[in-house]
Amino acid sequence: MARLAEHFGEDPRGLPIVSERLSKMEHPNVQAAFEAWVAGEGRSSELVGVAAEQKRYAGLSLSDLVAPAGHGLSGPRRGAWTT
Repeated sequence: MARLAEHFGEDPRGLPIVSERLSKMEHPNVQAAFEAWVAGEGRSSELVGVAAEQKRYAGLSLSDLVAPAGHGLSGPRRGAWTT
């Protein structure tokens, strides 16, 4: 939670969550758009994975990240690589 609060500059639990379902065929386009955006001047990103026991059954969303501890998430984990 602290990492998200630092990123957003406020408690993320009060922020709206917007989502959009995309077909799996669109995932490469989203990745390419993200990589192009991050390549812009003054931008960077860091891959951070999250260990979640139920992610294979129920999926994982931003709301899972801001939920109180003990709701199936084991916390953030540094990714294998960063962009």
